[in-house]
Amino acid sequence: MGICINTAGLLVLLAMGEEVRADIDQVRVPAFSAQDKQQISPAWKTYGFNDIAHTDYSLVVEDGVKVLQAKSEDSASGLIHHIRFNPNEYPYISWRWKALKTLEKSDARTKSGDDYALRLYINFDFDIEKLPFDEQFTARLYQKIKGEDAPLASLNYIWENKLSGETLIASPYTERVQMLVLQNEQSREGVWYSEQRNIVEDYIKAFGEPPSDVISIAIMTDSDNTQGASLAHYGNIVVSKTARK
Repeated sequence: MGICINTAGLLVLLAMGEEVRADIDQVRVPAFSAQDKQQISPAWKTYGFNDIAHTDYSLVVEDGVKVLQAKSEDSASGLIHHIRFNPNEYPYISWRWKALKTLEKSDARTKSGDDYALRLYINFDFDIEKLPFDEQFTARLYQKIKGEDAPLASLNYIWENKLSGETLIASPYTERVQMLVLQNEQSREGVWYSEQRNIVEDYIKAFGEPPSDVISIAIMTDSDNTQGASLAHYGNIVVSKTARK
């Protein structure tokens, strides 16, 4: 499912969250492995679409560790954590993920293929004045209705089935969402892949300028455009000042 901000409508990614103290080594992103019982932390909020079935998210135990399971059947929704931090101070994001069933028709080049077995969003603050007038109007309307800033720049890391690794491509819905392919059809199902990215470097590569504050982190597993089905696991997400070994 594409995330698009335009005058016709606004698909919601919320923007407000706690700020991070500058004297800590990591941004506190709620760990799936530390959740109480089988309940996902309320700090991870569901976002979705009224006319589309939601993806099923749950905690499962694998090798003694809790991970987030995402099961999508012709559905689309995600989980978002609101947090504000300066990526120049905390440039590294690390996580692991595993596809148990991928989407054969996943294709970032088309709207009909804009579904991903695994996807991680980093959403950034953005100067509304840089937008065309019609997009400024929509963003200000969002602010008035929601009482908060609209997310106007988003960097997505995706598991996709048609493009090679490290391919950078704009969302088929909007250039304000830039997607970077990390895993693809050559990646093995049922295998954990560990990722570590420099947020600042990837943002500059995607948007051609330094990033503003990060305002939220989200994950989404969807299959509504392809009318397919996927099953995936997400491990903990860590944001840090220094690279992890």
